[in-house]
Amino acid sequence: MNGSSTTLIEIGYEDLMNGQHNWLDLRKTIISENDERMRNDLRHRSITSEYFLLGVNAMAQTGQILTCDATGSRVCAWPFGAQNLVLVSGVNKF
Repeated sequence: MNGSSTTLIEIGYEDLMNGQHNWLDLRKTIISENDERMRNDLRHRSITSEYFLLGVNAMAQTGQILTCDATGSRVCAWPFGAQNLVLVSGVNKF
C-alpha cells in the first residue's frame, strides 16, 4: 500500500507501479472500487498491509518526522499497522 505523495511521484514510484510487477497494488484496488462499503473495508485492511510507502511532510532538526492526512489512511499505518513502513523524504522537508 502507498499513501498519496508528491515525493513518490517525483522519484518515479508511480511509473514503477504502472509497469510489470508481481505484487498487489492495493491503492489501485481501493481507488477502482465503486461500492462504498467495500472501499472502506479495503482502506481498513490497507493500514495493516505488509508494506506501506509514503512521503513525509516535514522533518524537524530534532529528528521528529511530521505528517498530516485528510482521511487518516496514511497516518494510521505509522503506529498501528504496517509491518514495514517506508518513509520517503526529499531534502526540502528539513
